[in-house]
Amino acid sequence: MNNATFFRWLIRPEILLIIMAAFFATKGLIYSHDAIDIHLHDTYYIIAWPLWAFPGPLVLLLFALIYWLTRNFRQWKGLQYFHVLSFLVVPFLIASLTVDNNIPTSGSMPVDYFEPYSNTQRLGAILSGIFILGQIVFIINLITGFIRGKKTLAGAQ
Repeated sequence: MNNATFFRWLIRPEILLIIMAAFFATKGLIYSHDAIDIHLHDTYYIIAWPLWAFPGPLVLLLFALIYWLTRNFRQWKGLQYFHVLSFLVVPFLIASLTVDNNIPTSGSMPVDYFEPYSNTQRLGAILSGIFILGQIVFIINLITGFIRGKKTLAGAQ
């Protein structure tokens, strides 16, 4: 297998999803004793890493299986890659929702306690929107792939 063929194989959506699943599962094993602290509005959540790190790769593997099963249908590659890349916002979403304990204080009282969270909530809303848009794009691309039909032998890769 030469380099160009390997690269074309490597950037297929199902392979990218398998690589991301392996990465997230490995991270879940390494940080299995840690927790994520999330502050949403007036509620504080503490979630153990295994609750995020093990179902997440299973979802990625499920999407990889769907891509593999529908690989002969004429789906738009750009929409496939947008869907796959929308999963990359999840770690940034988790990081943006994680509580930052470095709140500036004036003596014993915070200067503006909720100011850091307003920016965090905006970023979380944007990243959530990208993730949800990626899932909508997946459904639209899957349906249009079924409507457009199977690839011909000349168009098959």
